[in-house]
Amino acid sequence: MGWAEIALVTFALAWVLMRLGVVPPPHAALLIWIHGGQLYISRGRLRPQAREFLAEILRETGISSGFIAMTPAKWVAFSPNIPASARQRIRNVLLNL
Repeated sequence: MGWAEIALVTFALAWVLMRLGVVPPPHAALLIWIHGGQLYISRGRLRPQAREFLAEILRETGISSGFIAMTPAKWVAFSPNIPASARQRIRNVLLNL
């Protein structure tokens, strides 16, 4: 297997892991990590009001770990442990504030 095939397989694996929510998208403009129920912003900015709304959603749904990422194209990605029932509420907060 040559370097081109290895690069292609590596890229495909990274894409699959990103789409499954195992790893956040590398081009995320906003990257929020959740650890112990607390929000940590490692990339981008989040307004205080949005942060408060997100913290409230985390408390209500019992989410204690994971990540939320938003790309420049406004695509929001979630780690698998963020329940589907909370995802739309989180999207609403991120995209409307």
